[in-house]
Amino acid sequence: MFLAQAYLKFAVFTIPGFVGYFASLGLPAVMACAVIALELLGGIALVALFLLGDGALALKPAPRG
Repeated sequence: MFLAQAYLKFAVFTIPGFVGYFASLGLPAVMACAVIALELLGGIALVALFLLGDGALALKPAPRG
């Protein structure tokens, strides 16, 4: 799922489009790049089985509340 999300940002939204979306929310551009990088690297790590057990929890979204 992480790899699919990263691919979506590259192929459909494009990186400048995604950065523009983050800017419209008032977030810095570097944060958009970090999101793409984390999704891509996290997906690769999960596929390669480097993240096991508690390591996979680092990619879990924070609870809202």
